[in-house]
Amino acid sequence: MRLIRLLSAVLLVGARAAYGQECRPARTALVLSGGGAKGLAHIGVLRVLDSLGIRPDLIVGTSMGSIVGALYASGYDAGQIDSLVRALPVSELARPFHQPAPHPWDHRIPLLFMVRGSNGFELQTGIVDETGPNARLNAAMLRGNLLARGRFDQLPIPFRAVATDLRDRSTVVLADGDLARAVRASSAIPLVFPPVVVGAAILVDGGLSANIPVAEARAAGAERVIVSDVTEHPEPSLDVESPLALADQLLDFLFHQTPAILGPDDIMVRPAVNGFRSLDFSRESVAEILRRGREAADTTIGRARCLSRGPRPSVPPVPGTLTDWRVTTASAGDSTLVARMLGLVSGGRIDEPRLADRLIGLAEAETFRGIWLNPTGTADSVRFAVEPIHSPTTVGGGGLAYDHELGGRAWVGLFDRTLFGPGGEASALASLGRFQRELYATALWHFDAGWSRVTPNVVLRIRRENLRRFGADGVEGPDLGTTDGRVSAGAEVRVKDTWRIRPAAEYLAWGGDDLIGRSGFGASIRAERSGRSGPVVTAEAMGAARIQSLRVAASWPWARHRWNILPALRLGWGSDALPPQWTFPLGGEDGFPGLHLGERRGTRDLDGSVRVGYALRGPIQARLLIAAGRAWSVAGDSDWLGGGRVGVGADSPLGPLEVAYGVATNGRGAFYLRIGKWF
Repeated sequence: MRLIRLLSAVLLVGARAAYGQECRPARTALVLSGGGAKGLAHIGVLRVLDSLGIRPDLIVGTSMGSIVGALYASGYDAGQIDSLVRALPVSELARPFHQPAPHPWDHRIPLLFMVRGSNGFELQTGIVDETGPNARLNAAMLRGNLLARGRFDQLPIPFRAVATDLRDRSTVVLADGDLARAVRASSAIPLVFPPVVVGAAILVDGGLSANIPVAEARAAGAERVIVSDVTEHPEPSLDVESPLALADQLLDFLFHQTPAILGPDDIMVRPAVNGFRSLDFSRESVAEILRRGREAADTTIGRARCLSRGPRPSVPPVPGTLTDWRVTTASAGDSTLVARMLGLVSGGRIDEPRLADRLIGLAEAETFRGIWLNPTGTADSVRFAVEPIHSPTTVGGGGLAYDHELGGRAWVGLFDRTLFGPGGEASALASLGRFQRELYATALWHFDAGWSRVTPNVVLRIRRENLRRFGADGVEGPDLGTTDGRVSAGAEVRVKDTWRIRPAAEYLAWGGDDLIGRSGFGASIRAERSGRSGPVVTAEAMGAARIQSLRVAASWPWARHRWNILPALRLGWGSDALPPQWTFPLGGEDGFPGLHLGERRGTRDLDGSVRVGYALRGPIQARLLIAAGRAWSVAGDSDWLGGGRVGVGADSPLGPLEVAYGVATNGRGAFYLRIGKWF
């Protein structure tokens, strides 16, 4: 009997060796490559791992792979990561053609943006405002950050983020510190996002040195790797006449390295994501990329042998007590702002969802471009060493816009946070166009040396405008030259981080070529609502001498899949003596379909519109505007109009671009062309 058992064991071992089926425990690392939007295919791979019960012992990620990998290591399953990615959205991590203009610049879009550094004024190092991405990364990584408390090996699955030191292109593997900062460094695409400075290292996207970090996984102790590779593998042919195709090819070269060497037990998953743009985060592309990731993993991992399987690692509760916190800059103003915006109280309980929401809301404080929490601690407690990333103290910018009827318009602005000492801010802006010239200056003071809910301010505005005048048949006549100036002193009040309300006392002066000059003291109040969701509202009331006016504009953006819809309503009311330059143009700055811009003005205005956009390809949209309204004086010398405008539009380096043709119910038609955000 013993001889039979011994012979059976020998035969079994021999058979396993012969067929390569011997399984032994091996520390397995999941390696997730960089690839921009294509990296979302990793989520499809994770879904297959979850369905098969395969649990990696380590996760190593580069760029987008580090974002997905950090979330998975923090205890989120693939379905939860999918929901997080769709809700954040990840597109904000790489939104081009957007610059961080200060609030006093009144939502203008800078084409040229400069900041004052150690060597004087320099061009902005990134083309993306990092304030929003930093805030959203902080919120998304909050659970993992609290669980790790500075050591990524303490996550439910140990994790490594791979970055590149810009000084010498060496690979830097991040295993400790702030989790959100590590992920941000790993995904800092050069010339798109500013680098992340950690000690002496200047960190940028890990794809520059290790886009598929297999060697880094082995150095961290992995004996076997499962690789999800979403790098582009160029086709033999290339459209040499397409600038976008050439730029994408150059970007691929930048992130290309020698292929990783895999062993016989390693697994390579390569989703079919060739052809997708690295910065294409449209809903349709994301859905298809996720599907292809799951499909590739199904056909590869599903057939693999000798992979350890088991239940998901348990996710411990996040630490519940904030024992202490401090700001690393030792600034009273920074401490006040952080405490107020994040609601931090030493010895208090940590409400994870509320803290995550407050981290996103921190993007509203223009003093910071972001913060890193740097949590540490043991057991149920955590400490924060909050490291703020200050916005530049002085910035300059300029922009351009062009309209088919109004011609070109340019502006330049300068903003300084230190001109009046701590807590003081000053801004000056000048614009020049065919029909309008303006000088606009502001000064304000924060009670808390960096940010406060109530900020006293002084505003000066001087404007020279030539109003276009038209006959009843729409034929343009001589312009009316007008001049006005306003000096106001008041305070801006922030309410719930979505409303800005500004009451002020004013001195106004106005006149023109054919007008009698007048001046007088008065008062005004302006309210603005903006935020991540809900309506956008602007309202302003003003009264001085014999003139009074009220202006209200509201819109509610809605977007889903390829569609975006923007319903809007405008209301204007003014006294009979309202100067011509302060009357209300029908349709506002965008004009009314079928009419010339500014053709109909009145002391009263009521109009509503619905703008519908449908994504055709990339940033190009088909657009339709339907509007109805009336602009009239007290005599009622105007009729109600309806109209429609159809055309195409897109986002461009100069801002929004639209070409369209409109018709009105009075039988009139007009061409519409605008490049850039009008101001």
